[in-house]
Amino acid sequence: MVDHTRHLMIFVETGDVLAIRHATRVIEEGQWHDLGKGWKARSDKPHVDGQQPHTHVYFKNNEVLVINQNGTPSHGADLSAMPVKIRQGLRTRKLIESASARLSTPVVPAAIITAAMDAWDLANIQYTPSRGS
Repeated sequence: MVDHTRHLMIFVETGDVLAIRHATRVIEEGQWHDLGKGWKARSDKPHVDGQQPHTHVYFKNNEVLVINQNGTPSHGADLSAMPVKIRQGLRTRKLIESASARLSTPVVPAAIITAAMDAWDLANIQYTPSRGS
């Protein structure tokens, strides 16, 4: 079982450049949230360039996935492993933005678009956009 309550303090001498460099690589742990029924989440600030605020989601102390604040996967996560109630709990706590619109928006598969474009070309349809007055 992982103890998430421990703290770490690092002391370095002011002139010890190597120690300072190593100390700055220690990632500050974010805030923990109990989502109920064995689910927990830890929200972290970005700790590398280009990273977003993100949340690590755990079930029975095992990390299941990591989700960015905008609702996209982080750290190569598979978001299909997250139950809807957990997603709602993250939204309620403002750990993720409302991502439901992005997830429920229908997407036209590339094969259908390609077939439609091929059919358009085969029909030799000339398309002239109308010009406003």
